[in-house]
Amino acid sequence: MLEDSRLRMFSEVVRQGSFSRAARSLGVSPSAVSQSIASLETELGTRLIDRLSDPVSPTPAGKTLLRFTERILYWTESAEALFEKGSVRTTIHSVRVSSPEVLSAYFLPAGLSKILSTRKDITFSLEGPGVDDADVTLSLVPSQQADLETRLSCIATFGAVCAALPSCSVFSGTIPTTLAEVLGKARLAVWSDYLPLLDPLSQMRVSLSSPSARSVMEAASLDDGILALVPAICLSGDGSLVRIPLELSALSMDIEWSLGDNADRDACAILRRSLGEEWGI
Repeated sequence: MLEDSRLRMFSEVVRQGSFSRAARSLGVSPSAVSQSIASLETELGTRLIDRLSDPVSPTPAGKTLLRFTERILYWTESAEALFEKGSVRTTIHSVRVSSPEVLSAYFLPAGLSKILSTRKDITFSLEGPGVDDADVTLSLVPSQQADLETRLSCIATFGAVCAALPSCSVFSGTIPTTLAEVLGKARLAVWSDYLPLLDPLSQMRVSLSSPSARSVMEAASLDDGILALVPAICLSGDGSLVRIPLELSALSMDIEWSLGDNADRDACAILRRSLGEEWGI
């Protein structure tokens, strides 16, 4: 295995919610799993698994590591799929996926990793938007602007969340329920796809707009006077920011799926099914 085996054990413990079940799934002893997790925690200097919960669950630091672990496992499994006993394989089904950065970083990795752990004959290449000859193209369309054709090709819809550090003034007194109510208490850092969907008053309060949701969340994590406005799928692995219960349905986005003319239909169907299982869609 190219990757640190401790990361796979950590990922499996989180998925199974149990050290013993993770050990059975991986074919190793429970003590080996426990020692590996303990070694990771020592090396990183933080607790990754809450052992007192039932089922066991990742700590905030563990959730952050899990997000990166899924990406590491995906890329190492992709590399392993290209090689077998030192020889490049010749029966690989390669799927090129054109996708916005936010989907490549947060939506795709877990589903891809799941496929590559069992199907060594399929590999995926993630590319940015606008690739004409991609096998699969994922694009984002504001739900309120989607037409009938877009809705027929929609595979998922994700909402927006607004989050801030616990010390943000928004959390003092009555918690706001609309974006307009928080504008007087903090500035906004916004994922750039949301910017044209905001009303003019909200746009005036934007201090940072970026196509990288990670950059938006980092800005909020460094300044308790800034609120991060990002897709909900991005916040699950960030333990430093607290979600503000705002009504943000106007910012919902549809994920549109389309196939290229020469796409491997079977391999693409496997990808779509894996994403559906991962996200419940």
